[in-house]
Amino acid sequence: VVGFPIGTEQQDYLGFNGDTLETNTLTYVGTSEVNGLATYEFAAASGPDVITDPVLLGSFPAALPQALIQGLLPTLGLPEAAVAQFAQLLPTLPDPIPLTYTYTYDTSYQVEPDSGMLVDYTKVESRVAGVTVGDQFIPVTEVMNLGYELSDASIADAVSEAEDAQSLLFWVGKVLPYSTLAIGAVLLLF
Repeated sequence: VVGFPIGTEQQDYLGFNGDTLETNTLTYVGTSEVNGLATYEFAAASGPDVITDPVLLGSFPAALPQALIQGLLPTLGLPEAAVAQFAQLLPTLPDPIPLTYTYTYDTSYQVEPDSGMLVDYTKVESRVAGVTVGDQFIPVTEVMNLGYELSDASIADAVSEAEDAQSLLFWVGKVLPYSTLAIGAVLLLF
């Protein structure tokens, strides 16, 4: 999400997922406060979904040799039953083994509704490498796990900027048009 619209409403919105190149729903959760500022809260979560972004996929290996995967299996922290099952599956796979990557995320957004400014958010995201056999994805290992959280100082700055934007929108959207209308009416009378 880059931003919400000016005049954000209490409704769901669509956001774009750059990993999967698809839209996802940003669900309206309710109202809340951040540092005394009234906000709308939105949540979005998805996954695991197959990563399709070619730029991101270019940063991961497209395939790995069977021998390398077989050597890595005991070090991946998988349950013994999963290691044994995967070891039995290995001979049936091509060499090198093509990898599939999935993306999962869970995000919470706090939005000042007048300006649409994002004043706080948290996000946890995970990317997992695995093998696709038929229609089944078999996860092998997590390759990326990131958590995002704004600092107190960043939140305070965002709240201040949102309050400034609220004030500007009030003056430009309400005071200026009505003042101009009143001046025009007075000039028509003379």
